[in-house]
Amino acid sequence: MLHPSFWDMVEYAHHPRHYLTMITNGSALNQQNVSRMKKLFDKVAVSLDTMDASLADRVGRHHHDKVIAGIRLLAHSKIPVMVMTTDFGQDIEPVRQFIKTLPPRLVEHRVQPLYTKQDYATSYTMFAPIIPVIPKSPTRVRCDIASNGAFIAYDVNGIKTPCCHIKDKTSYIGYDALVEMFSRPDNKEIPTTCIGCRMLSITA
Repeated sequence: MLHPSFWDMVEYAHHPRHYLTMITNGSALNQQNVSRMKKLFDKVAVSLDTMDASLADRVGRHHHDKVIAGIRLLAHSKIPVMVMTTDFGQDIEPVRQFIKTLPPRLVEHRVQPLYTKQDYATSYTMFAPIIPVIPKSPTRVRCDIASNGAFIAYDVNGIKTPCCHIKDKTSYIGYDALVEMFSRPDNKEIPTTCIGCRMLSITA
């Protein structure tokens, strides 16, 4: 939502035959933005890992009060909300109790495990999981998302990726190179940006 062309992109994607949704950290949810979202989005997902503001700050979830207020604002504006919680070992029950205070049937709750890619785990160093062991000489490495180039994601800097799981771009080889690599039926390479991704299918 901080991208200068955010609303232009939303307007471009909005269509009666489209189901439009988004995920946000919630820091930019205010009355003005929520009023615009009500006219354009079918559902809005918001990341909320904890009701503990200090813990949220430690794992990079800043502006905790704004996020809580934004979720309330969405729900009371009758916009369907998906609260997304990353389970990194914290007590999730307070989040569940908070959701119960919101209008029923408008708010869903999805709990997902901490992603095992290193660029995701960086903010959760005190809870980070062990990155899965990768075979030294895999006979085949596949990614069904990146192999056909059907999915396109852009980050706030306009960098194009074939999935939404690549956060650290320092060793990113580029959209075309990644799609070409995973399109090869005999591919045995694992790009640095993809290590630990649960979307990979690795044959030892």
